[in-house]
Formats: sequence, structure tokens, C-alpha cells
Amino acid sequence: NELQRKKYFSTIGEMASLIAHEVRNPIFAISSIAKILMQKYGGPEDGRFIDSILRETERLNALVEDLLNYGKPLSLEKKPVPVGKLINNSLNGLSSYLEESGCKLELSATGGETTVSVDQERIKQVFYNIIRNAVDAGATQITVSVGRERRFKKIVVKDNGRGIRAADMEKVMKPFFTTKKSGTGLGLPICKKIIEAHGGRFLLKSKEGEGTEITMAFKE
Repeated sequence: NELQRKKYFSTIGEMASLIAHEVRNPIFAISSIAKILMQKYGGPEDGRFIDSILRETERLNALVEDLLNYGKPLSLEKKPVPVGKLINNSLNGLSSYLEESGCKLELSATGGETTVSVDQERIKQVFYNIIRNAVDAGATQITVSVGRERRFKKIVVKDNGRGIRAADMEKVMKPFFTTKKSGTGLGLPICKKIIEAHGGRFLLKSKEGEGTEITMAFKE
């Protein structure tokens, strides 16, 4: 129920804050020292080891940020925006990333004039996670379309990546489960939390070898 859900996120939030406090200072120290070493000894041989240290500290920082985002209550600054504009604004910063990844993006403008009330920065975060997951799964084509079902306006993101194994489908929405070597397992749970905080629904369909379809449904 709602009370248990609030208690759960409160506990996660307290743990995340404690971990962030204890871990961030050592990470910053390691990163700072590695940067100094890179300046002094960043040759072809030693530089690659130092670069590896820097990459791992960045990954740890990302994990801390994901923990904080997942654990703390969401404050939303909702404003009405046409769905088409929302999609374009959310995907603007990802065009170069998609191009470098060799992944094509197809947008369907039908129904994009309908307005929804959302926090655009939060929705941008959701799109970022979904697109990154699709590319990591080997997608070469991503389609974003708009639909409607009863009182909900739907944004559907579909890719032709590897899809998710049937055995993993029940686990992927749980915190800290990941099949990636460097994943935190918090991307999809954070997406779900953001959409549900808007009073919406976050739905996932996937089949191994056939790609993944994610639906974000917002009340009109």
C-alpha cells in the first residue's frame, strides 16, 4: 500500500544519503590524485592505467547519483506542454550520441499537439535512460510514437535491440538488478518512479531477439 511504499523509499533515501556521504569524499580524493598523476605520468603506457582509474571513479559517482535519485522523494515542477514538443526537447541532447552509436531514430508526429502536464527535466531523464538502454542492447532503430488509451496519453518507445530474456522480465524493474558489466540496475526503476510520480504508468514489453517496447502513459 501507499504507506509501505513511502516507508520503503524513506529507508532507501536514508541509506543512499549515508552511502553518498561516506563514499563521495574518497571518490573525489582518488579522482583528484589520478588527475595529478595523469598530468605527470600520462604517457602511452602508464596513462591507460590512470585513465582506467578515472573511468571507474566516474562510474562510482554515477552509482551514487542513481542511489540518491532513486531514494529521495521527487519534487516535480510540472508545466503543460504539447507532447510533440516534450519528445523533441527530451531527445535534442541525444542526437549526436545516437549518430555515434549508429542508431536511427524515427519520430511519429501524429497526436503530438495534445498537451500534458509534466516536469520536462524529469521526463528528459527518463528518455535518456530508455535510449541508453536501447543502444546498449544493440538497437539500430528506435521509434517514438504517440497514442491514446481511455484517459491516458501514451508515448511509446520501441527498439529492435536484443530484447530481455523471459527469465529476467520480472527482475528488470527491481532496484540493482542488471545484466550490464557496468550497470547500476537503477535506470528503469528510476524511470518508473518518475512516471508514477506524475500519476502515470510505466509499462515494459520485451522479448529476447525481438526488441523492447516501453510505454509512458500520462493522464490527460
